Amino acid sequence: MTDPPPSDGPEELDPPDRPARPGGNGRRGEQNAHNGQAAPATPRRRPWPRRREDGPPVPALLLRGLAAMFLVSLAVAALTVGAFTWLDGAEAHVVTDDAMTGALERGDVALVQPAGAISEGIVVRWVDDRGAAHVHRVVREGEALRMIADRHRSPVAEINADRVTGVVDRRVPWAGAPLVWLAEGSVGRLGAFLLLCAAAIGTIAAVPLRPGVIGERDLPPGDGSENANAPGDARRGPRVPA
Repeated sequence: MTDPPPSDGPEELDPPDRPARPGGNGRRGEQNAHNGQAAPATPRRRPWPRRREDGPPVPALLLRGLAAMFLVSLAVAALTVGAFTWLDGAEAHVVTDDAMTGALERGDVALVQPAGAISEGIVVRWVDDRGAAHVHRVVREGEALRMIADRHRSPVAEINADRVTGVVDRRVPWAGAPLVWLAEGSVGRLGAFLLLCAAAIGTIAAVPLRPGVIGERDLPPGDGSENANAPGDARRGPRVPA
């Protein structure tokens, strides 16, 4: 028997055993891979897909809040006018001029009750010879009533009591502004108002989608998730000995 020839370098030692991988079977899995067998996958609990509950950013919330306030204000104004005209028997009169600035602004809706006792200082609605309706304040009682405008504090007309068609007791601010713009042909203001309404409705109606994380139970069969829990050697296939 002859001795083995001396080697030129240091003797190579077998590598130490690899530590067992999480979810694998350690050396047993490597031995099965050397034999051409896939290592059995250790069953692992599959978590349910978690969803992100992140809400919209703060600027989006503020924008939607302002849009909601704008639409609620319009709805409240319309419901107020409708309630008083239908339930209380009042008539709606849209203020189209600035004669009563301070008491009634241009674009307000004046709620007119049937005319009763006319006293000095109240605001009444009256009609002129052409049938046009006006709203002014009574400053003097008598057979002839003197109408005065609050804006310039000067008399407007003297009329008989039979020209008075109602007494103004309430107003709804800016509820008739779109009708004033329509009557004046102010296309720019009316178009901006309609665009603002459409933008407010779209801001509230548009609900952002929330992204989610797809879990293993959401994956269709045959997409490669069967070997997701197998050890690394089994996923790479059997090792071919040198």
